Amino acid sequence: MGQIVRFGCLVDLRSSETLQSVKLINDKEAFAKYYDVEQMILQNYKFPSIFLRQTKKAFVSFVTPSMIDIVKKGSFGIPKNLPTYNALRLTCQRKGITCDLRFARKIQASWLHRYNVPDVMIDLLQGRVGKSVLVNHYLAPSLDHKAKVLQALEKLKEDIEQ
Repeated sequence: MGQIVRFGCLVDLRSSETLQSVKLINDKEAFAKYYDVEQMILQNYKFPSIFLRQTKKAFVSFVTPSMIDIVKKGSFGIPKNLPTYNALRLTCQRKGITCDLRFARKIQASWLHRYNVPDVMIDLLQGRVGKSVLVNHYLAPSLDHKAKVLQALEKLKEDIEQ
């Protein structure tokens, strides 16, 4: 379950979405549609019932293949039947560990901010739809944002694994 929490720190998804993402990654048929290897993105927009909400829309998540490997079945002890968020939280609670996956998003956002990823880009990745006309209709993120985000997330992955 710790691997799921680690993955949650690397992707920009909410708690339940993180678990749904792990399920999609471990479903061979869905994974082929979900992960774009060339672009290194999880294509959340292809699963609108899971990732696109009225006010919060996580369209894509930047992830490297090594980040995907964290939650692949059979690797690192990921269980075959993935738990629900509530089961994960309660299991940790019974063992005396406070587990709130909402903090994973906070860790990721703080880390990206620390590595000078623009706040608007962090908001877009985490699915926060801005009220600004500029953000909603005209903003086109530059191509170097993806490289900057992936570089920062790789460093976060290294720190988490220590």
